[in-house]
Amino acid sequence: MPSLLKCINLSKQFNGQNAINNLSFESSSNNIGLLGPNGSGKTTFIKLMLGLIRPTTGTIDLNIPINDTRVIPDHPALPLEMTIDKWLEKIEEMHGSNHLEVDVQTIFNLRGDWKIKNLSAGQRRKVALFPAFYGQPKLFILDEPTNFLDIVSREQVLDLLWAYVKKAKAKVILATHRIDEMRMFSNEVIILREGQIYKTVKNLVDRPKSYSVEVNNSELFESMMKEKSIDYRISEIYSGSVFEIQPSINLWQSFAEFHKHGGEITKFNTNDELKHVIQELIK
Repeated sequence: MPSLLKCINLSKQFNGQNAINNLSFESSSNNIGLLGPNGSGKTTFIKLMLGLIRPTTGTIDLNIPINDTRVIPDHPALPLEMTIDKWLEKIEEMHGSNHLEVDVQTIFNLRGDWKIKNLSAGQRRKVALFPAFYGQPKLFILDEPTNFLDIVSREQVLDLLWAYVKKAKAKVILATHRIDEMRMFSNEVIILREGQIYKTVKNLVDRPKSYSVEVNNSELFESMMKEKSIDYRISEIYSGSVFEIQPSINLWQSFAEFHKHGGEITKFNTNDELKHVIQELIK
């Protein structure tokens, strides 16, 4: 499979400081995630792959033409004097029609006669996302696509983006600080720290490393774990006990039996390699 993205000794300096520091890697994944704290180099990396800035040293190759790519930057330059209707006309003129067969403008609750300059930050973010839903791009490059959105709007946007990516059969490069968005769109995650690759995590849909579970009856739950020979360990927190449980074919049956005996699972989280690496990164 040909590489989607390839870097060789890639560096970018600003005022003598490395924003990207000697990156070398190659990825043929259809969906690549860029994850890292603020200042880790995500946005600079995207600008380099788009040719918006030139490397100080090294090379970067994106194996899809820019004309077949739809880019949603973190801080887009919007035509502030345009109305939303005029902006949508311009997008359709540039990229073609909306193939989702849904009225994105209505879903986003944006009136056509509103001028972009008068919109809130969240509304402007929705307006900036419009180009993602027009034409048939082969690649989406999304830089913090849900910034400034409230919880409901964020879920709307993610559902629409996911539907359009699937319909277009497109590839995705996503930069975000949200782990749930990374899981949704990426099967390979490049974790950046201070312009370098801290770690690469692949196959996010693989089996989790463990589960963290809180219950209302720790004694009953622990007895069932022992009975089914399920590996676990217990940590004490202010609200009670947390069980860290290893995956097992008997686990879900144990949960069902626990419920039958009046038990309740009050909190359930998946612990996989990505979450583990993030915890290491922020230590």
